[in-house]
Amino acid sequence: MDIQQSLTNLAVTGNDNRVGLFFTNYQTNFEEEDTSRILFRDRWKQARGLSEGVARCPNPESTLRAIIKSFRESLATMFTTSSEEFDEPSSMVRDIQDQCQGAEESSRLLRACKKIDGFAHYLKSYFHVVEIFVTGDTDCSLLACSALHLVFSLSSRYVNIFETLADMLSKMTNMLPRYWHYLQRLRGQDLRGINSHFGYALSFLYADILQFCRDACQVLAPKCSAERSNEDNLFELLWAPIDIRFQLMLDRFQDLTELGGPRTSYKNERAPAPGVPEVDKEETIEWLKRGEGLKLFIEKVRKDLDTREEIRVNHEKRCELRKKKEMLYETRLRHIVQWMSPPDFVGGSCESSDYEQARRRRKPHSCAWILHDPTYASWKWRDESSSNILWLEAKPGFGKTTLSVTIIEDLRDAADEISTDMYSPFVAYFHFDLQRPDKRSYSDALRALIVQFIYSSAPDTEFIDAISLFKYPHNGEQQKPSVDNMMEIFLLCASRLPQLSLVLDGVDECEKFGDLLSLLVEACTRNKNLNIIFLGRPSVPLPIRYRNIVTRHSLHDSNRSDIRDYLLDELGELKGSNKLEDGLDLGELADILTLRADSMFLWATLMVSYLGLSAHSPAARTKTIQVTNCLQELDELYRELLKQYGKKTQAERDVLAKILHILIMAEHPPTLQQMKIAIAIIPGRSLSKADFLTNFPDALREICGALVEIRPDNTVQLVHLSLREVLCSEQTAHIDIPFKADSRSASLFLSVISLSYLIHDVPRRHLADSPQTIANTSELNNRFPFLEFAARTWVNHAIIAINSDASTLAELIPTCQPLVQQLLDFVRHSGSISMWIEACWTYGFAPSIVHLWEALDRRRHSPTPVTQRSPVEMEIEPFIERIQSLSQDLNRLHIEWHHLLQIRPYEIWGASISGFMGPLSWARNIDAKLYLIGSEHLHESNTETIIVRSKVSDCGRLIGVVKILRPSNVE
Repeated sequence: MDIQQSLTNLAVTGNDNRVGLFFTNYQTNFEEEDTSRILFRDRWKQARGLSEGVARCPNPESTLRAIIKSFRESLATMFTTSSEEFDEPSSMVRDIQDQCQGAEESSRLLRACKKIDGFAHYLKSYFHVVEIFVTGDTDCSLLACSALHLVFSLSSRYVNIFETLADMLSKMTNMLPRYWHYLQRLRGQDLRGINSHFGYALSFLYADILQFCRDACQVLAPKCSAERSNEDNLFELLWAPIDIRFQLMLDRFQDLTELGGPRTSYKNERAPAPGVPEVDKEETIEWLKRGEGLKLFIEKVRKDLDTREEIRVNHEKRCELRKKKEMLYETRLRHIVQWMSPPDFVGGSCESSDYEQARRRRKPHSCAWILHDPTYASWKWRDESSSNILWLEAKPGFGKTTLSVTIIEDLRDAADEISTDMYSPFVAYFHFDLQRPDKRSYSDALRALIVQFIYSSAPDTEFIDAISLFKYPHNGEQQKPSVDNMMEIFLLCASRLPQLSLVLDGVDECEKFGDLLSLLVEACTRNKNLNIIFLGRPSVPLPIRYRNIVTRHSLHDSNRSDIRDYLLDELGELKGSNKLEDGLDLGELADILTLRADSMFLWATLMVSYLGLSAHSPAARTKTIQVTNCLQELDELYRELLKQYGKKTQAERDVLAKILHILIMAEHPPTLQQMKIAIAIIPGRSLSKADFLTNFPDALREICGALVEIRPDNTVQLVHLSLREVLCSEQTAHIDIPFKADSRSASLFLSVISLSYLIHDVPRRHLADSPQTIANTSELNNRFPFLEFAARTWVNHAIIAINSDASTLAELIPTCQPLVQQLLDFVRHSGSISMWIEACWTYGFAPSIVHLWEALDRRRHSPTPVTQRSPVEMEIEPFIERIQSLSQDLNRLHIEWHHLLQIRPYEIWGASISGFMGPLSWARNIDAKLYLIGSEHLHESNTETIIVRSKVSDCGRLIGVVKILRPSNVE
């Protein structure tokens, strides 16, 4: 490239914003892109490796030494010991490879090492050039190799980060100027008269390489308690997420490349192969001597750095820059939270609904006994004799979730007492709940804990950088975090916090708890200041290998005084309402009930509810309290409550039965509005205003009593998981109570009301108000609150009902008649099917009934000969075939059109899908006839081509060609 042309290009692009292209590639939100454009209009002002005053160093040697000094000082704030030193890049790579040999995922690490080796080869050539233009011993090669070795030694425990950093090195190798490989041939030449600007350019490049290492080390190194970023520090104010900083660095490399160089056709990174002409040395020397482009470039960089220095002494500009940085930080933080999708996270508050509900429900001064428990105190203050992990175990219904709130508050108070500007302990928590699908798995816990980490008291840009390395991987895709990614993020974040306490409640309700325990034990080995407390049932087994690591501590009888105080207050309320006999000693009654409660706070609350029932006389209540062993077991108390609720009116019993059926089998706890609709549905007709219960929250509490609770997020669920176990137990099935529950009857009920709602209560048309419009899920939930619940669950519940019942169609039809009737109506209404398909894709899942069809098909092929089948079986045969056709068409739809329906669900109503797929079980397009080009049905000799149009898909993998032909019989 001609020098003058290079300068022209540089003048044009010097203030451009290549970071915009970077954001496009990574599909970043436009709000973040706009913020970045404000901050990064000139990439050289963002060169944080060029420290204060380096722009005015008198020569390249002093510039390089200033860069090295600044880097060593910054590294000293992160590490107390010096890093290992290497004389040349190849030995550094070999040592990294040796470390990777015995590590987990060694094959992945070693593959990534090939990219490190490619960069090391470039460094070798680069340092030869530095030796030519920078005189004196600067140790730049030694320092760079040691810094890179440190980066990949630290990241070797995090395979995904190791791969990402290696890929970043590969991108750097591809972007670095190619003429370095030629200039090394000038060694030994007479270079007197060569200007020093080229040495400055080499120094600037070196500063970026070191800054890359420093940024990576800041993400990976344990956070020093004495380390606290200074918000007035200019380089802190210039912060941007690490992926943006990296792209800006690549842009600076591009600037160096665009300066041009000696003409050559050689483009390989390694040394020229035999027979390839070498670059003309005289031409190279002449290019260096002229130096006009280099001189202008260095002057421009110096000017940008001087402008940056002006901000340091200008308070107003620093304040403006700080606001822009905070805006970028908040934007990236919001995107990370959306990406992590933590459960029970609302509006930037880390307090979950479980925490808030337990805190509000807790009686004053209750649970204070835990603060004086010796085992807990030893764990809390990290005595040498205690382990990092404490397991507090107690029966179901003990009140462990309420206790966890007291523990969280106590740990936070203790952290506040010892917290300083330089040191801040942190407390995070999670409540597992099998009734909530987003709070069952250990991955749910990891997502919640990670978000709490990054929402810690002071903004931590390094946390943001660490997660950005996962969110913006080397392939440029923004996928949801995998479990593998979340485990690495958790380990990295946990290792960086100087002191961390985790409170995990309900671990007996955690799916794959063994995997979580293994991860937490590993985290404790990496951070000795990590303390973890579990709360769960004693029935959960602990693997032998962890018995010396985890301390199990029984809480039985610890809450006796809390239960007695609660019962004493409630008995006082009963006596004040004249529901107890006169002359009774309330303290004595409270003692009797406390003993029978046997540490189960839930039993105490249920007993109070039972005693408060209006069906009991004061004498009956006294007898219930005083009779030894009366309703002493939790299961027994549940069943007695169900018997009492069975004495309600028939209408109330019907509503309670529906509510219990829904809560037993619902995959997600229904909202109040969804529950209100569900119990009002009368299958086979649409809902009217007169069908709904008035004052529904109050009606729900009155009908369900203590069995059901309304949570702070307005969802409805059983008072405790133990009630579900009782309702579905074999023992309950053999007892004469009106609210027996089983998966078949509950699933049958749910599938029937869901289908009825889809058929009769949602219009058979586009879900949005206008065609060619993507329906907004929030608006849909307001207009049709039960739509997502019904669309998502009816198939699974129908399968459970069918599989739990008869073995033949003849036996199935009478027992599942309401479901069969709704299915018949559903397949007859093509508009309802299209609406359901659009709803499924709108809510982010693909519709399928293949397993439903298989369940019906197994019963169709029964041993009964065709001639002996009943008229009902013969009548239903066409219906079964319709189900089969619908299943096959939905499968074809997913294969051929999922890429379109994922982004535009409304296309299910358009002519394209039905036109291209041909006649469907629920849709038919008689206006369009479409044939594949080359089809035997297409005879172009008899037609005239009107238009031919082709289009390539956005992903670049598909191409469509449309030819419109006029038939020969049309004039």
